[in-house]
Amino acid sequence: NLENLVLFPNPAEDELNIQFSVNDNSDVYLVVQDITGKSIRTELIKATTGKNLVMMNTSDLASGMYFMNITQGNSKKTIQFVVK
Repeated sequence: NLENLVLFPNPAEDELNIQFSVNDNSDVYLVVQDITGKSIRTELIKATTGKNLVMMNTSDLASGMYFMNITQGNSKKTIQFVVK
């Protein structure tokens, strides 16, 4: 189960931090999409039980609005974020 999902800073400049909690060790997929729904980046995270913090470099993303889709098993959450 994917819980306590937070993205910061928002808006981001060179780096975006993704913080979340899971109940057990599992694979978590992070997918960044632009506003048209096109997937720009996909990362597989080997999450550990409890709180996880992932740092993603955003310096190569153009300024604008994006969506972060986070999937663990059947649990999926989407959060909007902005790159300055």
